[in-house]
Amino acid sequence: MSSNPSLATAAFRLSAQQERAWSQQERGLHTSAQCVIALKGRLDVAKLQAALNHAVSKYEILRTVLRRQTGIKLPFQVIQETAPPNFEETKTEGIEELLQQQRRILSSVAEGPVLHAVLAATGPEQHALVLTLPVFCADAATLKNLGCEIATSYGDGAASEDVMQYADLVEWQKELLVSDETRAGREFWRDCCRNIDFASLEMVSLPLEKKTDAGFSLESYSLKTSAQIEASASALKTSTDNLLLAAWNALLFRLGGQQELTVGCEFDGRRYAELESALGPLARALPLRTSFKPEMPFKKLLEQVQLEVEEARNWQESFSWSEAGSAETEALVLPFAFAYHDLGGKRTFGDVTFSLERVRVISERFKLRL
Repeated sequence: MSSNPSLATAAFRLSAQQERAWSQQERGLHTSAQCVIALKGRLDVAKLQAALNHAVSKYEILRTVLRRQTGIKLPFQVIQETAPPNFEETKTEGIEELLQQQRRILSSVAEGPVLHAVLAATGPEQHALVLTLPVFCADAATLKNLGCEIATSYGDGAASEDVMQYADLVEWQKELLVSDETRAGREFWRDCCRNIDFASLEMVSLPLEKKTDAGFSLESYSLKTSAQIEASASALKTSTDNLLLAAWNALLFRLGGQQELTVGCEFDGRRYAELESALGPLARALPLRTSFKPEMPFKKLLEQVQLEVEEARNWQESFSWSEAGSAETEALVLPFAFAYHDLGGKRTFGDVTFSLERVRVISERFKLRL
């Protein structure tokens, strides 16, 4: 696969998630996966660089590029023997501007480097580590796991060297999608997608919505859950993410005036314990259909959302866009989306405290996402 055999060890098929991301990028979507890790304390920069290099050598997906042969529709993922991360230091007070800059200069998916790391000094003994990767190599859970890996390695922690590599997971996924084990799940998603009018979804208009000819343009704002929201979830005997998803549905119903709505809800694809610490894109945006009546109490809507989430989570490994019942599955879009990321807590190693502050992953086109 590689023009220089010393740079590549093997080539593998794309996963369902990578295929979807490839089709979205081919249609003009600028995809990326980014996070910001706050570092507080007396930082040893050389030690941090060594931790980044160790993560890249340990996980093949951080050395994986995509290369397509002439006449073949989809590329292969090619694992490079060495692929040092791109690392630089800077001083900045504008993290958002830095994130945008890194998205613009993200390397070619055919050449790499895969991992881009910028260490920004934000104050006395305060830094922000900005990590940027292609979505073919990372999802939100990957960024969280990578942050934990870097922190543990920095602190000389004894993280296991025996890890599950993404290319092996892809082969398992391919087998699973055609096995009897997922037959019921595939039928579940086939029935679900047959009842979704994707064309009408794109026609839903929200108040004050601006129509432009510029295509997909993302404006991003962060929302962190408060103690009050968490207390409300506890009182309603639900989780914070289910409460927010139900509230998001209620708001979209009122703004759009629809009696049925489909929201693309992100599931991390790590339902099995063996996958929890895995690196690589396993997440999927799954279609959740909800019915609404103006007189419906919020608690009733919440119960409906909880049931839909539970069903989708149980069948998440069975979903693929090729089962959506359309010849143009690559073009199908869920304009309203929802993603909830548990960023975890703080981890202190020596004089430095690591905390994941922000996660931003764009692998799907959407109109509005909470």
